[in-house]
Amino acid sequence: RSYIFDGCGYSMNGLSGTNYLTIHITPEKGFSFVSLETNIPMKDYGAFVRKVLKCFKPGKLQINLMLAESEQFKKSKSIFELFSRFELRGFNRLELTMTLVKTLNVIYARYSSTK
Repeated sequence: RSYIFDGCGYSMNGLSGTNYLTIHITPEKGFSFVSLETNIPMKDYGAFVRKVLKCFKPGKLQINLMLAESEQFKKSKSIFELFSRFELRGFNRLELTMTLVKTLNVIYARYSSTK
């Protein structure tokens, strides 16, 4: 289902079984914002992120990876190490951290465009 807001904005929520993709766009002069969240299994999340960046061409970017208690949660240190080597052409990574929030391991990265 999608909605266009009066003034400026767009939201879309897509469901397929237990998987979802949600996107919110607010294209306001001086403070545009795009939020995208998904739990859709993918072989290459980097390719997905690059497609999103190509579409929206942001000046700044945040990525949050949340790992619930599971086998992936136990591997989160190795996932963090992989994430630390993840590079986005045209962006400088400004921050990278991992923290435990109740039953989630959260990896947070912040980037800024080199352009």
